[in-house]
Amino acid sequence: MLRRYIQAALRHAQRDILLDNKSYYGEIPDFQGVYANAKTLEAGGMDSLPDL
Repeated sequence: MLRRYIQAALRHAQRDILLDNKSYYGEIPDFQGVYANAKTLEAGGMDSLPDL
C-alpha cells in the first residue's frame, strides 16, 4: 500500500535543467520540501524518476 502511494506521488515528479549552473533540479510539487539539486541526474537520485 505504501509503495503504491509513493509510486503515485512520483508520477507527479518534475525535473529541469537549471541553465545558470547547468545542474539538475527535481521536485514533487505536492510534497513540501521534497526536492533534489545536483550536477548529474544520477547524483541527485533523479535518473529513475521516469521509470516509476
